[in-house]
Amino acid sequence: MIFWANYLIGGVLHPYIMGLLLAFLLKPRFPALPKPVTALLVALTLAVPTFIRATHPGTALYTVVGFIQIGIIVCCLIVFYKDIWWKKLLALLLFMSMVNLSGNIVNGALTARGVPNDVSYASFAMFLHQTLTCVLSVILFMILMLVWNVVFKKAVMPHNTWIFLLFPLSQLLIFWNLSDTLPGAKKADPFFITGAVLGFAADIAFFYVLFSESERAELKRRVGELDHLWAVEKQHFENIEQQDLAIAKIRHDINNQLTTAMYLNEHGAAEKSKQLLQQIQSTLRAVPAGRWCGNQIVNAVLSEKEAVWKAKGITLLNALDIDELPAIQPVHLCSAFSNLLDNAIEAAAACPEGHRTIEVHAARQGDYLQIRVCNSSARPAGRLQPATSANAHGHGQEILKSIAAIYDGSFLTDWKDGIYTAILALDLTCG
Repeated sequence: MIFWANYLIGGVLHPYIMGLLLAFLLKPRFPALPKPVTALLVALTLAVPTFIRATHPGTALYTVVGFIQIGIIVCCLIVFYKDIWWKKLLALLLFMSMVNLSGNIVNGALTARGVPNDVSYASFAMFLHQTLTCVLSVILFMILMLVWNVVFKKAVMPHNTWIFLLFPLSQLLIFWNLSDTLPGAKKADPFFITGAVLGFAADIAFFYVLFSESERAELKRRVGELDHLWAVEKQHFENIEQQDLAIAKIRHDINNQLTTAMYLNEHGAAEKSKQLLQQIQSTLRAVPAGRWCGNQIVNAVLSEKEAVWKAKGITLLNALDIDELPAIQPVHLCSAFSNLLDNAIEAAAACPEGHRTIEVHAARQGDYLQIRVCNSSARPAGRLQPATSANAHGHGQEILKSIAAIYDGSFLTDWKDGIYTAILALDLTCG
């Protein structure tokens, strides 16, 4: 029993949680393949080599197969995940480092308590060592994934994340205290073994639930952005339809007025003809242009925001020199301009009347799209710097930082002489 218990933890459960870890850290090459299935495939590829090592402890074959296992893991990284090579390598090195760290900590602690370092899979000392190592690894993996998601994915973790650490921590303390009742780790209590295996399986369940919740939160945010994009485009097309109707009506009226003006001019009523032409010119000036640039998404956002800034008495100047941008996803472009304008409108509206201005600039510069929004603001002075949670105002800037990270760009802010400037640069080769 003790051999198969050791093999179950070392050869199945531990590789499975490694597969889950990689599945949550990296981008899947086959998105339709569920993460638990991917993790199972990774674990199965390691099952046979682990069995060989379990039956040949302390031999040269044991060492050689260990290197083969590393090669199998590298192949799994290549087959199942599509991140750039250094990110895959970093994930693998971090995993191996944490496993080794956990093993060394447990081995040192057990040796200090008089538990022998027996690598035989038929040894209960090995089972105790593996159990404590796996539980400690789960804790380190959770911490790693929290840091990884924040640094590389800019993901927002659930607020109750810390609760998930309570179970493996309490489990670790229980297993550790139980080891005191097993002098020399020679007693193989079947209830203890069964409880340890089930506890480790529960760790995997907690591990999966925690980070699945994080992904669900991220998907919910993306769905919200898509809903907003749909609403913006719908409003934009409704505005276009209204403008088309208005222009058609004006065209009909102008044709009649031009005919009348020509008749008056031919029959000696030049002054009346001039007045009528001036009236036509005034009518044409009142026709809204309805377009700011050659990009439909940007036009849609500005159309949606136009009524807002006008209602708040804000003057908007624009210098937009961009066409369609296939390298940038529409939802990201919509979110970028929406959040930049929302922040600018909010700040400018708080200024005294007559001092409410916004300037929007956007253009391609080499391989980058640069968007600059300047607005009047009473914000305390600060120097140009990467936007952080310390100087950002509102959730909008967190979204802008996230978009910048997706396209290997940057997001900077500055305040000087009552003007707040936000600059978003996106690498168009990352789309």
